[in-house]
Amino acid sequence: MPLKKTLDWIPPPRPKKERDKIQLVCDLIAAMDFTPKFFFAAFLKNPDMAAAVERRYWSTPVGIPSTIRLVKTIRNNIQENREGTTAWHDFILNEASIIVQNENPPTGYFPKGGYYSSEKIRANFFDSNAKGLRDQELVEQHMPFLFKLVTNKMCLDLTPPPMDPSDRLDDEDVPLENSDADEHEPDLFGDGPNALPDRQQRVITTGKTICAMVAYLANRRHNGLQISNSLSFLACGVSERVNKYLQQIGLTCSRQTGISALKTLGQESMSNISKKLANKSNDPIPAFLCINNLDFEQRVHSKSQGHNTKMFHGTWGYIHQLNPPITSSLSPDKITLHAFKEAMSKAASVEIHPKTLYGSIAEHLHWKEVLKSQISTVLLKYLVEPADKKIHVQTTPPTVEQIPHTPPNITMMKLMVASDESSQGVSDFFDGILQQSSVSKEDFYNRLQVIDADLATCQNVQSLRNLRIPNHRNEENLTSILTVLGGANTLWNIAGAIFTLHLGNSANSRDSGAWCFLDALGMPLDKPIDKKDFTLMIQNMEKIHEATICHLLMVVMGIDNTVLGPKLRKLPSNKIKLIVDECYNRFFTASAVRKAGENLSPKLSNQLLRTIDFASVVEANRAMKSGDIGRVMYMWKRWSVMSQSMKKLKNYAIHLPRMVILLEKILPPALSKAI
Repeated sequence: MPLKKTLDWIPPPRPKKERDKIQLVCDLIAAMDFTPKFFFAAFLKNPDMAAAVERRYWSTPVGIPSTIRLVKTIRNNIQENREGTTAWHDFILNEASIIVQNENPPTGYFPKGGYYSSEKIRANFFDSNAKGLRDQELVEQHMPFLFKLVTNKMCLDLTPPPMDPSDRLDDEDVPLENSDADEHEPDLFGDGPNALPDRQQRVITTGKTICAMVAYLANRRHNGLQISNSLSFLACGVSERVNKYLQQIGLTCSRQTGISALKTLGQESMSNISKKLANKSNDPIPAFLCINNLDFEQRVHSKSQGHNTKMFHGTWGYIHQLNPPITSSLSPDKITLHAFKEAMSKAASVEIHPKTLYGSIAEHLHWKEVLKSQISTVLLKYLVEPADKKIHVQTTPPTVEQIPHTPPNITMMKLMVASDESSQGVSDFFDGILQQSSVSKEDFYNRLQVIDADLATCQNVQSLRNLRIPNHRNEENLTSILTVLGGANTLWNIAGAIFTLHLGNSANSRDSGAWCFLDALGMPLDKPIDKKDFTLMIQNMEKIHEATICHLLMVVMGIDNTVLGPKLRKLPSNKIKLIVDECYNRFFTASAVRKAGENLSPKLSNQLLRTIDFASVVEANRAMKSGDIGRVMYMWKRWSVMSQSMKKLKNYAIHLPRMVILLEKILPPALSKAI
């Protein structure tokens, strides 16, 4: 490459060593009355074409990496002493401040800006997709620098520190159940298999929240996160004083704004309820009404004379619109009011046999698979792990009738004040429904209306219907109303009755009821059955059930006197299957229960009966969570027989078998499938 000539100047011979080259350049810069810093500054700022050509690649994708390396080299030279390090940090802080100050969400009303007015907010604001889109725009388009800065700081601590052997849990401290089988609890600080993804998600969520807080504190019209939190905190009962503090740090907006947004959403909800009840979408069957009686508190946040918090007894519920794929598969003429009345008119001639509730051979075989799957679940959870995959160990029972896993289309109704479990309460409920809808009284009672209700409501509607016979006016005889027992409410009451039956007397040390397992598992005995806490009651029953099965498995394996450790034993899959089969044959068959009843001591017999009864509750709970209606019906048939001998279920002993027969024998198949 020929040497360039500038101002008729001929460069000296090129040195071979780098230090000689540097010295030559420095001498030349000094000869021009420049310092190295002044030369670099002049070279980068000079608008002359020759200088611009020499630095043309510095800011292009080709030259940016080498430019960054040059800046890093300058950084390393500056930070050779404390003063230089401080000066460099101040410089970077100033540059970062400029970048952050220039990063702001767009102003103005949504969707052009980030301001959500409490008078224009809509229910779709709370959709997960809408929230995800807001977060994505905030951290990727509007404030990416701040988000990356915050998350990079927290990511330094993503790797958990090595656990000291002395900090590990002792064998007796290892909890029997770390988390619910169907719910994953985030592991933010542990060393479990999901610890790293959970901590990463925590870092991302924290970064997004900090960006939203900064944007709100800089301009309170960037209030997407804050108005969402305000409504959530209002519903959770957060006091106004706490809300004021959260507003000061940028986590929520004012309480007045939250109440205003709640009123706007209430108006939209009223319109939506009216449309759903009027069936303006012309569905083959109107939306179902799902209700329950409860005591609720009308909390007044801005108190005044005659305007205070009050307690009411009333009815709460929601409108459940069937999924279009289900309704499209049904014959329209089989789900009408005429078809329903025709089927009910023939109900008196339908022959009913007790064997209808005993279940078919297929149902008994399925119950066997249910018990074996529960045994396998406990075995693999607490005792062993398969050493190979030659034989599949079934931990879930076979599917019977699975509904699609699509989000339900539900609309919450307004809380209605109604009398407590009385005929007047039923009348108040129907009046409340009509007040919330635009449908007339005649139209409402001249169509088939399915109501998913609690037992008391079903009894009251049936009682009123019987009292008003004969009456040919639909709005008075209630023949167009079909009430069915709610699944969750049925599970709640029957599980409570079964738990009470097997709880035993904790004051008697010789009693070996379920309270012994509660005491051994460290759960309180003062109030073990709290029907107001449905989830806790079911979880306690499941823990007792799994602890019992675990003990039975240890007896089968011959390790009942061994202390369990955190490490599972490895066994071949065929051996695991043999253990499951032996445990089932030894403790869960009818012959095993009958043989245990022949003993002088009833303890083993009672324990086996309790295990089988608890197994039905666990199976019903898991079937409802998985959406397998067929498995739920199998358990309802079993409970229909069990309830005949349980005093606490004397009403269910009548209404539960009646509903099972109604769904399987009387109603048209299309209507039964819809229900």
